[in-house]
Amino acid sequence: MSKAYNRAIADNGPVDSWDIPHNKLGGSAILYADYLKPYLNIIKDCNETGLTDSGGYKADTNCSIKVPDDTHYLNGETWKTSDYNTTQYAKFILADGASAWLRASNGGATRYDHIVCNNGGDFAVGDYKSGNICGLLWVDVNGFDRGPNRMGRDIFNFIFTPDGLKAIFYGQDDDCYIGGSGWRCSAWVLTHGNTRYPSKKS
Repeated sequence: MSKAYNRAIADNGPVDSWDIPHNKLGGSAILYADYLKPYLNIIKDCNETGLTDSGGYKADTNCSIKVPDDTHYLNGETWKTSDYNTTQYAKFILADGASAWLRASNGGATRYDHIVCNNGGDFAVGDYKSGNICGLLWVDVNGFDRGPNRMGRDIFNFIFTPDGLKAIFYGQDDDCYIGGSGWRCSAWVLTHGNTRYPSKKS
């Protein structure tokens, strides 16, 4: 995914120059994904839902790829998957069996006529508190149809930045422990090379 993103930038220019109107219309995620798909080996795509004609998002009834209801955080708490099965997200399945879903940055929840690598909202804390978040990516490395469907075990999240794909909150592991949500465990895995998370908050 990182290589695909870098190639998309190399061929199409900086992300915030991409032809993606982003004024909180659901189709912006699909247009974002369209820039990446030529560089990915995709076996199933969910791109039937185009731009909507008004703000907000709706249940994506045209997409057969769904984040399962039995998806959980690392600590076992249920993840509200209905938020992810909407037109805000583009979803596809890769040839290696991974399921991926992504969306454009919401630009601090402000309406824009183009995609914005924003300076507010959207996880703009820690290493990225100055912004520079163009989009968000989640990957279930063994696919939605196989367990455990749990953050930090087979689900990991990343940030699309102007400089490339980064682990979310890289270098900050304070919720990556057995009793935590696992939201930042992609950074732990990249740093430590394993999923032997601590039992307590560091």
